Amino acid sequence: ELAAPVAMLAAEKGTRGRALMFRAAAAQQTPAAKAEIIAKALSLAADHGAFAAGARLYAADIAAIPPAAELGWFAYPAARALLAAQSDAAARLWLSLARAQGLTDDGAASVAAALAPLARLAMHDEQPLAPLLAAWRKARSALPGEAGIRREQVLLGLLAALGEKVPAEDWLALLDGPAGGAAVMPRAALRELLQAAAEGRRLGETVTFALACLGDPDKADPALLAWTVSVLRHAGLEAEARAVAVEAAIASGV
Repeated sequence: ELAAPVAMLAAEKGTRGRALMFRAAAAQQTPAAKAEIIAKALSLAADHGAFAAGARLYAADIAAIPPAAELGWFAYPAARALLAAQSDAAARLWLSLARAQGLTDDGAASVAAALAPLARLAMHDEQPLAPLLAAWRKARSALPGEAGIRREQVLLGLLAALGEKVPAEDWLALLDGPAGGAAVMPRAALRELLQAAAEGRRLGETVTFALACLGDPDKADPALLAWTVSVLRHAGLEAEARAVAVEAAIASGV
């Protein structure tokens, strides 16, 4: 079973299918074969709203694959998963590969541009933000209607929450679109508990209440996502704030 083609492994449903793919990936002797199975597994996880869990599951296997020119196609899922799993150093290697190949290959340049906002959320960078956002919009396929507006709101809000100076033009562009649909909001008591825990520097409680406030990041109000990340950051939990920001951004299609 472990030697079955990727398409056959992917056809296995549920826990059995996930276990077979994980074991098959671990059994591969060549980086290309391992990468092919992992890429499919991550795609399936994303389809079921479980990309973050899949990223954590495969992070060690991905980090063990040396970024190489012949694996340029794997740079996008690899870096995205490693960022979601907080393996920033390993993610940077794949992003560097995409950027290097992007000097002579438009496809690789688009991959690097598509990954740039997630890398910016995960790791501080002094590069100008405006051209990064412009290149990202060009590289990422548009989402229809409110989904596209929400993705922009989430990304810009998270960047601002982490202390980035988001250009006014980017905010103004959102005023032409719809205000957005109904979003899930936490109970007021949870928000007050989070604020009190952060002000009291009770770090464990701060993280606990922040996660409770967020619930499902793909359904949370963009302003709430940004506020929660800001609270974590100002409580001295920079790493946790960035981790939450990356997961929320990925869940929102960034």
